[in-house]
Amino acid sequence: MDDSEDDYGLGDLGDEDEYTDISPMFQMTTDYKFKIDGYRTAKENTFLLKIERTTATKSRSGPFTTFKFGQIPDTHSVQIAMDAFSWMVAPVERDGFFSHLFQRRVLYVARRDKNYFKGLFSSDGLLRMVQENDLQYGTNINVAHYDREGGRTTHNPIGRVFAHQLKTFVKAGMSLQCINPQSYNDEIWYLCEILQELTNSFVGANTYLTPANSAGFAPHWDEVDAFILQLEGKKYWRVWAPADGDSALPDESSRNFSEKEMADKNLVFDGTLEEGDILYVPRGFYHSASTGKDHSLHVTISLCHNVTFAHLMKSISNEVWDSVRQARLVSRRSLPPGFLEMGGVAGLDYEEGLNEHIMPVVNTMLEDVTETYREGIASAIDKMAQEFFKTALPPMLTPEERKLSIHGGENLGMFDENEVKVTRMKEIRFIRHHAQRLVFENEETPFIIHRMSNSRILSENTEQKTVAVELKMVDGIITLFRDYPQWIKVKDLGCGKQVNVALAEILYNNGLIMIRDKPI
Repeated sequence: MDDSEDDYGLGDLGDEDEYTDISPMFQMTTDYKFKIDGYRTAKENTFLLKIERTTATKSRSGPFTTFKFGQIPDTHSVQIAMDAFSWMVAPVERDGFFSHLFQRRVLYVARRDKNYFKGLFSSDGLLRMVQENDLQYGTNINVAHYDREGGRTTHNPIGRVFAHQLKTFVKAGMSLQCINPQSYNDEIWYLCEILQELTNSFVGANTYLTPANSAGFAPHWDEVDAFILQLEGKKYWRVWAPADGDSALPDESSRNFSEKEMADKNLVFDGTLEEGDILYVPRGFYHSASTGKDHSLHVTISLCHNVTFAHLMKSISNEVWDSVRQARLVSRRSLPPGFLEMGGVAGLDYEEGLNEHIMPVVNTMLEDVTETYREGIASAIDKMAQEFFKTALPPMLTPEERKLSIHGGENLGMFDENEVKVTRMKEIRFIRHHAQRLVFENEETPFIIHRMSNSRILSENTEQKTVAVELKMVDGIITLFRDYPQWIKVKDLGCGKQVNVALAEILYNNGLIMIRDKPI
């Protein structure tokens, strides 16, 4: 693949000598080739990779079901997530995607396999979801229409959504957007939830049902990376690259743009998705879509909302400056008398006091800030983790995971003689690797944050779920993380006899671990 960069500065890291300190994930190479047996690849422009199946065998994995990935017992949850992601972007290899496409280029895969996403979601499934749940217009479902002359108009009634209403809207040429299908559909919940083990950030979804000869939204960009999975029918897409490097990778979604405004933009993809195809649209790329003679249903899986390096650094800004203020007496001194005469943005004839009285102190403080930031990155990652665990989807537990945890399996009877007792010889393990995290309020106060009891509805996750633990239990928690996904006997946690059992009881009672007798 030709990795020569464009004039927009997207992913342009300069000469090799200038980015030797950059993670390999962000380095652009010139010798990488996307050659995949049974597929035709095309690089029509700098911002697009097109892959079309020719002779490759169609997928034989069968319809999408919950627990499609990780069929082998005790598979690491991150490996399951990697398998799910690889399935989504196949035939592109996962590592190749993140090294050469992610947040750089549009990916279009024409699989010519209409059953590839079968079972994930359907238009009939949308009706059932509405019938079985209390979905609200504006909160869960949007009804919209778009035309090139008048732009987008929203036609949401007030109150609960009913199935027959949706049928009427579609017949009238309206598009239906479900804002959070993962909250009500188990298959989409499962896919989003397991991908969180890879992204370490909230993974959400939208579904869009658009009738024939219609469009549902105006050209715009999103603040997330979008994976568009075509489930039913066909949809015609246009994607434009950002105007320049300054506007790439935005933190907020855009307003709606008119067709006239898009006339001078850099169109990088212009094509049709059919059932089983995928289109990856990087964060900040403009896009719009419409249908022809067929209706269309697609689901968009969205990743990486506000998990940038800037957010990482910003998360500890107050702590960094508080530390510098405490460590440097000069930082607490008042600005010199007459400092307003020493500088400003206006083009006035300021005195020379800026370089003499202000900048020496500022430069000294900036040196301290740089070092303090470096020392604080571990804390910053924990802060990002806390935000993730507060908002993340809860795990979808397999029947076995429910049976061996406090959550309880099927056919659990009120008077069954199967009370779980934690003993030193029982074996335990975390249910997920990234369902919990050990953090510290201070050196003497550890605690666990987790997502095991979060709601599937994002707006309901307003507070962190935490578990208090004692400092003497930390080694045992670290042992469970280190040995995951292997089972470990309670007696081998490394905290002492009584503490080992006490820790296991705390983790079990909060739903974080499974417990079993040693297999014979």
